[in-house]
Amino acid sequence: IADAYVVKSECFESSYFENKGAGIFVRTKLPVEAQFAPVFGMITGDYNDDGNLDVLLAGNSYATEASTGRYDAFTGLLLAGDGKGHFKSIASAATGFTADADVKGMAELNVRNGNNLVLLGNNASTMEAYQLNKKINQTIVVKNADLYAIIHKKNGQFYKQEFYWGSNYLSQSSRILQVGKEVINVSMYDNRGNKREEEIKN
Repeated sequence: IADAYVVKSECFESSYFENKGAGIFVRTKLPVEAQFAPVFGMITGDYNDDGNLDVLLAGNSYATEASTGRYDAFTGLLLAGDGKGHFKSIASAATGFTADADVKGMAELNVRNGNNLVLLGNNASTMEAYQLNKKINQTIVVKNADLYAIIHKKNGQFYKQEFYWGSNYLSQSSRILQVGKEVINVSMYDNRGNKREEEIKN
């Protein structure tokens, strides 16, 4: 026992980590509505047209042992961001997004008609699709070598948007950047540090 390797888990909350720069990350637990069941699907975007990034969540787990029962109290959730790292829970009844199955993956796809679809991969069941009702001013195609963009808004605020190969649990959203009318400038950076400016149509 004295030589045993002891592992402790002290955080069971679904959380997000804010990158403060210089290798410093700050963990903040998500609102209580995001703790009803495990989260497996998570995508970000401006889903309420206020110019700030929001988070769309889905989850549940049917793979628990019989004595425990399913973790199935989650019906999907929109976390509306304020641009300062705080989120407000918007329930499924208000958004129309009802992801109440055993969701194991979620991705957002841009389709030819300009609309966006959210796809839900449900374990041992059919896939579901939701069409998003949001205003998109411009869509920028992300190139293979692009790593991130710095996005400047009319109010003087700016934020960094990273681009990934694989966006959440076993999922891959379309590699695009969509900006609203509040955006005035987008600087794209590739994996060699090269910068290019994207023309913004307002």
